[in-house]
Amino acid sequence: MTSLFSRRNAWAIALGVCALAGSPARAAAQTDTTAKPDTNAPTTLSKVYAAEQAEKGRESYMASCVSCHKPVEVSGERFWSGLVGKTVADFFLYLRSSMPQDNPGSLADDDYANVTAYILQLNAMPAGERLLPSDTAVLAKIRVVPPDTTRKGPGK
Repeated sequence: MTSLFSRRNAWAIALGVCALAGSPARAAAQTDTTAKPDTNAPTTLSKVYAAEQAEKGRESYMASCVSCHKPVEVSGERFWSGLVGKTVADFFLYLRSSMPQDNPGSLADDDYANVTAYILQLNAMPAGERLLPSDTAVLAKIRVVPPDTTRKGPGK
């Protein structure tokens, strides 16, 4: 009888620990930036960056990126087709963990956000008043959608 009682206590303790810590699936959902986004969430067409930020991003891009990646390589349908349906956090995290190729992660988070803003501008995403943050939790709420090709000029 005591072994059954001990097993029940162990099971209750294990369940309690899981309840306090949250389930692994729940924890994964909180950190998974590719989870199905809210359809009412902002998109890359929602003026999620400022033009001044994109200009700073252009400067960082020219200093750290252009030697390997020409602007034509980070713009246009071929580039965005792989990102549509993902979040800006997915792209930001990719840049931060993989670029520059010769020194990944060497830029400040704000510089990666600025470069992301510049690439949004290159792809005719409209600029707004607020800066694109470097907070991945916020970026995970911004869905990547195709650019509005009916607009004239970058970021307008």
